[in-house]
Amino acid sequence: MFKTFEQTSRTGFARRLLMMMVSIVAHAVAIFVLVVLPLLFFNVLPERDLLTWLTAAPAPPAPTPLPVPPTVQKVAAQEVAIRPTQFVAPEKIPDQIPLPADEPPVVGIAGVDLPEGISSAAYAGGVGVPSGVIGIATAPPAPLPLPPRPVKHPPVRVSEGVQESRLIKKVEPVYPDLAKRARVSGIVILEVTVDEEGNVADVKVLRGHPLLDDEVVRAVRQWKYSPTLLNGEPVPVTATVTVIFSLR
Repeated sequence: MFKTFEQTSRTGFARRLLMMMVSIVAHAVAIFVLVVLPLLFFNVLPERDLLTWLTAAPAPPAPTPLPVPPTVQKVAAQEVAIRPTQFVAPEKIPDQIPLPADEPPVVGIAGVDLPEGISSAAYAGGVGVPSGVIGIATAPPAPLPLPPRPVKHPPVRVSEGVQESRLIKKVEPVYPDLAKRARVSGIVILEVTVDEEGNVADVKVLRGHPLLDDEVVRAVRQWKYSPTLLNGEPVPVTATVTVIFSLR
């Protein structure tokens, strides 16, 4: 019995030892394949893909050359002699009509004695008479540009007291008879716009009575103020004006 147990123990131990050796060998092979081989053959890379990636991009195509414009042949200026007292017919009909030249042809006058120092081209370009009086036509001088219009400054708001101190001429409004009979009294408040010269340019009624407004507007339009200066230049101003009507 003891011999059988001892044999069984030895057999199990041998089996475990064999399994351990097989496992060690398998792990060693796996480590060699997964770790050692990539380290030994690290320079094996896809050369085709690497060369394609490292190759510089091709140069862009050259731009299409612009078409060369056709050359225009200039016709030399021809000098034509004109005789004022004789009609000259052409000898033959030309085969083709030449293209117009950039410069006008030089026209001379034959049969006329020109003063010394004056060419036929200069005589033809000006206004002359056979008696020897020659005038050169000149273009009229260009008109002078108009001066720029001054930019109008927007009205500046000032207080009623400040604007009242600049009052030079004041026309008192007349108490309307209809308002007196109706026993109407009170105040009329206006918004007055004064231009650069001190004249009343615009009047608006802000508060008042219909029987009093027209007379107040008529009188205030005749008022005169001294100009208001801003940085040394006159500017329009806007202020309020209060007129009081009271029955005595």
